[in-house]
Amino acid sequence: MADNNIRLASDPHLRRWMMFIDGDMIILPMIVTQAVASITRPANTTTYTPGDVITDDSNSRLVFSLLNRYGTDAMDGYEIKSAVCVSDANQVTDPDLELWLFVSDPTDLAADNAAFAPTDAELRSLAGIVMFPVASFVVGNAGSGVSGNIACIATNIGIAADAPTLFGVLVVRNAYVPVSAEKFIVTLQVVKSQN
Repeated sequence: MADNNIRLASDPHLRRWMMFIDGDMIILPMIVTQAVASITRPANTTTYTPGDVITDDSNSRLVFSLLNRYGTDAMDGYEIKSAVCVSDANQVTDPDLELWLFVSDPTDLAADNAAFAPTDAELRSLAGIVMFPVASFVVGNAGSGVSGNIACIATNIGIAADAPTLFGVLVVRNAYVPVSAEKFIVTLQVVKSQN
């Protein structure tokens, strides 16, 4: 067995993994799905300081439910392949965002526009961080402010997890001037090998 040449490749369009052992292909089915969460920030236009969190009026976080997205298969592991962040505003300066993903609910979230300060216990449940850099946002509708919208796609993420729910916190890394009640929608593309 030590002489075998083993290679693994994925074909997301056909929803399968392919394993090649000494040139012989073995098909390993995979399941691709999306988990979507959104948050609407408060009705103000207070500028964010680098390191502030984006929450709603209830200091909520994004909740990505992955339970039962795989039919009857147990949630025994998956990988986040890509993520999309959409804002329903097109400001002069786009946001520079990080999406912190936790397997346990970070219940001590600061209020919107306050510094992100996770506890040691919360950081121990960190699954990974997805970057949505300011330079990667593209304009969808070129209208200014609330008349427009923008999107950012992060690819080749590779965050592995096995929790039925992931909790996301958006952290701003620039001086971002939002629109009132700006809505952020985040979509995770998730892949799981089918057992």
